Amino acid sequence: MEPVLTQEELEAIYEAMRVDCSPATAVDDFPLTETFAFVKRAEASWTNAAKTMAGRIETVLSGALGRRTIVEVKGSVALNEDQDDGFQHEADHMAPQGSPIDDASVISAYEFGTAAVLLGMDRTVARKYIERRTGASSDVEDLGTSPEDLTILERRLLRDLMNDIAAVLVTGASHPCTFRFNPTPPEEVWQNRSVSSIWISMRFAIPQINGPGVWLRGPASIFMPAQEDARSTLASRLSRATVVVSAELGKLRLSVSDLWQLKSNAVLATDTTVGDSLKVFIGGIPKLEGEPLVSRGNIAVRIKGRSKEVMR
Repeated sequence: MEPVLTQEELEAIYEAMRVDCSPATAVDDFPLTETFAFVKRAEASWTNAAKTMAGRIETVLSGALGRRTIVEVKGSVALNEDQDDGFQHEADHMAPQGSPIDDASVISAYEFGTAAVLLGMDRTVARKYIERRTGASSDVEDLGTSPEDLTILERRLLRDLMNDIAAVLVTGASHPCTFRFNPTPPEEVWQNRSVSSIWISMRFAIPQINGPGVWLRGPASIFMPAQEDARSTLASRLSRATVVVSAELGKLRLSVSDLWQLKSNAVLATDTTVGDSLKVFIGGIPKLEGEPLVSRGNIAVRIKGRSKEVMR
């Protein structure tokens, strides 16, 4: 007999569980597709990584701005804008389909291992940092995505801060890797990204500042566990998961009049005849066929095989 669940279905159950490993919700709440499973796994991975890095980002920004700075983690995972992602983004997430190149951030390209990423910083943060370090007013507020108009000292200071932030963010990668500044223009990095890759947006918003805060945009694979680690994690979490399994005795239709006159001891005949197989549902999805019997005083079902609906 074939396994009850395919690998994609197992991963869907795994991704349906919350981060705290509580039981999975019904499987039919989640499309059982490989892409969706990857997206959900990537989203869970970046969420865990962002939470662990938030405190260190706060430390870096507090030191840079000379005052305690609190950040709020926000972000999302999606396919590129020319692909159908197959699911809705949460309204408060910054959807990553559109270009990140805008006038609200000072943006630099970096490499995390072999992956090219974009690191952005709110211009207000950059200006306040440079003013604090130099004691002079900065022109960053008038810049777009690059600081060409800054002095050599200001550019060096800004690069140092971006490096400090990158050093924190790279620690959230799924495997040890180093980072380095990439002199390629951010626009070129964005245009040359793989159109088939899934990218993440990881944003550390600063409530005191009405802007994008500090953010990272790059391939979701950066924060994905290695394949063997993912499989072992999957097995570990599935061992603690529970899924509702139900069997359907049969169905029938009643008129409203008959339903109104229904009384105790009435016998309802279903469309299932003696000898027919019963449908067995896993998380609301018909997966198996079985036959009814009694086991230790309980009504039970003996599994006969996979449902013909699944095999079609």
